[in-house]
Amino acid sequence: LEMIRPLAAEVVLATNGSLVSESNIDWIARMVDTVNLSIDSSNADGFSKFRRYPGILDKTMNAMRLFVKHDVPVVAQTTISRYNVDSLDELALLLRSGGAASWIIRLPIRMGRARNNEDHFLTVSEAQAKEPLFQSIRNRYAPDFDVIQIGNRFMWSYEEPFIPQDHKTGLATCAAGTMLAAIRPDGTMVPCAVFGDTGSPEVHSLPVWNGRFLSEWRNAECFKMMREIKLERIVPCSSCA
Repeated sequence: LEMIRPLAAEVVLATNGSLVSESNIDWIARMVDTVNLSIDSSNADGFSKFRRYPGILDKTMNAMRLFVKHDVPVVAQTTISRYNVDSLDELALLLRSGGAASWIIRLPIRMGRARNNEDHFLTVSEAQAKEPLFQSIRNRYAPDFDVIQIGNRFMWSYEEPFIPQDHKTGLATCAAGTMLAAIRPDGTMVPCAVFGDTGSPEVHSLPVWNGRFLSEWRNAECFKMMREIKLERIVPCSSCA
């Protein structure tokens, strides 16, 4: 973090909070702008079972209070599953009492443990059926958070075909590798956090420890590959904004 801080416009720490303590919070708070804190349930036993980490709820909430005390905005990140979808009200109240600035409630991306535990998560049709619940959560707790995101984005896109539009002056870009990077626990860097679980070495840099962050940012093949993407070479993108 000390190496990256002078180079980055914004440093976002993604964590479950388990290693945050009174002894290191001053240093962490100086190094980061925002914290994404993973928290899926207000039920201690359920959260521990889901994350496979005994006692994680107490550690996560302790970290949240420490960050809030040190004026670091906390974005609570919740993954919707069969275990928590009907108890989001209780979680909202816990996050509000803990001082979370924003709340992002996501359907899972098919990566990591989600790929091997699909029975834990809602199917597309089940998620669609929960949209009235998601809308009520969004409306009820919007006043309590700077940002709250929940639900099925672009509901119509599950049912309607994509119709290209002739927007010749439109612009579509991706921030991966140009404005965005994510450092994995092993020190390798990827152009986007969504690539973090990818096993292919082609999308990882070398470890960035020992002052290699800037050189990997500039020279790693995965970053250069993302920067060389031309929209006109991607058939759907070349016909639409």
